[in-house]
Amino acid sequence: MLVSERFQPVHGERVPYVVVEGESPTSTVISCVVEPSEYFANQSMRLNYDYYVLRQLLPALHRVLELVPVRLTYSNHEKQDCYGCRAFGQKPWCVRCRTEPLAVSRAIVESAKDQNLLTILKRGCRECATFRCGLDAFEFQCGNLFCPINDKIAFLQKSKAIEAAMTHGLREGAEEWIEEEPVVLM
Repeated sequence: MLVSERFQPVHGERVPYVVVEGESPTSTVISCVVEPSEYFANQSMRLNYDYYVLRQLLPALHRVLELVPVRLTYSNHEKQDCYGCRAFGQKPWCVRCRTEPLAVSRAIVESAKDQNLLTILKRGCRECATFRCGLDAFEFQCGNLFCPINDKIAFLQKSKAIEAAMTHGLREGAEEWIEEEPVVLM
């Protein structure tokens, strides 16, 4: 959808946005705000879960549970950790798991499952869009932000299993054996 460069939202108008992780730990919240379409288009962007939990969910829960003597805390355990052994501070592979065949085989199996599910979901989304719009295009951009299939597609495109399988140390010699398009078994 084309938008005029001079478009400005009216005062008080709701503008759709998401807050993504910043490139540095000192990034401001306003520098991490992007449009939902930009977030879905860029697979390297990750939602800023700390912002949403600490600044949106917990204050609301504190207001609701004010009369009950409950203290809510949150600590994000999903920081940069090794995909194989979950060692903290190593992403996506630690030194020990980088050359371990068992770790890469687990990552490849989970990556294949994610890619197969992604292919099936994209096919379903494409059929839905073709049914609604009458378009028969192979590549399209779904604009429905409230679609649960679109949410699952966005989640799978940022899969840690796919990232880990693509960056493992044993993968360097096996590029000719790895297919780009997943095989869907029905």
